[in-house]
Amino acid sequence: LEAHLLTNRCDAGCTGCYTGATPQGGPAEWGRDEWLRAVDALADRGVLHLALGGGESAVLPWLGDIVRHARARGLVPNLTTSGLTHVDELCELAPLFGQINVSLDGVGEIYARVRGFDGFARVDAAVQRLRASTPHVGVNTVVTRVNYDHLEDVFRYCRTRGLSEIELLRFKPSGRGAGVFAELTCSDAQHRGILPLALRLA
Repeated sequence: LEAHLLTNRCDAGCTGCYTGATPQGGPAEWGRDEWLRAVDALADRGVLHLALGGGESAVLPWLGDIVRHARARGLVPNLTTSGLTHVDELCELAPLFGQINVSLDGVGEIYARVRGFDGFARVDAAVQRLRASTPHVGVNTVVTRVNYDHLEDVFRYCRTRGLSEIELLRFKPSGRGAGVFAELTCSDAQHRGILPLALRLA
């Protein structure tokens, strides 16, 4: 049903990044032709949704080519973005995506505590611009020990901004995230409580 194509390029340097993404990307980063061939291979296998992420797919100079080619081959491209870069380009491409989710692990100061830098204002500005370009904007929130007790603020934020979904994700202790495992991984009680909490907030 869905396949993920990821780049390991990203300028943000988030503390808990599960890929350990860097501005240069990994040693086996694909170029435009490899990405297009991957889209063709997935279309040939009947994949319906193409999830583009990373890292940060917005930094790829051929992102527009990938999105348009996916549409031409019958795939619905979806994007996860930090909202920290290339927002102008994303707003132009926004109508081509089935869904754009912006990574938002907390509101205000909680964002900084999870990500390791203060980027909330920039992300909020990107959310508003993207939402003005398409109704299909939501957030991805990695649930951590730090933001668990503040998830209600994320739900309230999404309602205020008129967003279409909140996707709650598990923290992955790999890449740079392996170094902050104890700090960010939810407790057993939090893991057990996430479903009733999410249902109540929704």
